[in-house]
Amino acid sequence: MAIFTYTDTTEMVISDNSDDYAIIPVFGTTGAVTDVSITLLNIQHTYADDLDMILFAPEFQNLVFMSDAGEGANLAGDYTFSDNGFIAIQDIELTTAIAPGIYLPAAYEEIEDANDFATVGDLPLFHAPSSGVDSFASQFGGLDANGFWYLVIADDEGADQGTLDGWSLTIETDGVDADVLGTEIADTVTIASKTASSGTFDISYDVFTRGFEFEGVTGTFYIDTGLGNDTITGGSGSEWIEGGEGNDTIDGGAGEDTASYSTASAGVFVRLLAGGPQDTLSAGIDTLVAIENLFGSAFRDRLEGDDGSNRVDAGDGDDRVYGHGGNDVIVLDMGNDRAWGGGQDDRIYGQDGNDRIYG
Repeated sequence: MAIFTYTDTTEMVISDNSDDYAIIPVFGTTGAVTDVSITLLNIQHTYADDLDMILFAPEFQNLVFMSDAGEGANLAGDYTFSDNGFIAIQDIELTTAIAPGIYLPAAYEEIEDANDFATVGDLPLFHAPSSGVDSFASQFGGLDANGFWYLVIADDEGADQGTLDGWSLTIETDGVDADVLGTEIADTVTIASKTASSGTFDISYDVFTRGFEFEGVTGTFYIDTGLGNDTITGGSGSEWIEGGEGNDTIDGGAGEDTASYSTASAGVFVRLLAGGPQDTLSAGIDTLVAIENLFGSAFRDRLEGDDGSNRVDAGDGDDRVYGHGGNDVIVLDMGNDRAWGGGQDDRIYGQDGNDRIYG
């Protein structure tokens, strides 16, 4: 199980007799969705009953999670809507502001449809109780979470207006890994882990930053930054980093990290002993720091470990692999390969082809 939280801090003005929307791009999740919750950040509104709110998943599965609730009470603060809430906001006249907290989804009175939302279009809408029977689990459970999620807020009456400082979306999946794809220009990727399984992740390019907090990522972070001159800084967990084309700086951080060249368009020459920028021949001029393992391309590579204990997977092609010091694991694949262990307690595995193995 892994839990990912994404946050958008774009302010929304909630105007009379109109609706607006905000978008969060979800990326990096693996497995299927098992739970979803949404938090409204510092929402201010003087008449809660005016509001109708919908959450849309990437394929337009949706839930009207708050509608016509709270009568004339104010909203002021952070409100989370979750299937794990203790109570729902009631459809009764309240004399005080609705206390910030965690609430069950609730929709009252009329059944909203696409005609009530200018931004929704001709889509069927699914409602939480009591006007409906649906929940976050029934609408979003089992989905692939990756893609664009939309929050739509409508104010269907006059006289009262409000603002929203942003929102966050928490998604729980049955996966244990994270799988992140960068862009075609220069990305800055940072994983700041509190432990091997939780922390924060940001991917920045141009002037826009996307990120998430994570818990329960007990497997591997798979990072493919794509094209561009990228900077990748790992955390304390195990990262699998595909720098791609461009001149990349890859710092694995703590943990056991792998620099992969599996997407290279031709053979590469990569040395963990290089200690600075190195010309990989077909994948740019890369700088590798705190990288323990290498994964080669499908072509003829020369791959070298360092004086620590490394794992080197050669990939296809007629490769040359040097373990150097440490107790190394070298895995050869298709092709006529040669491997030198380096004189320590090494394990070298030949595969298809006529391989030469030297201890």
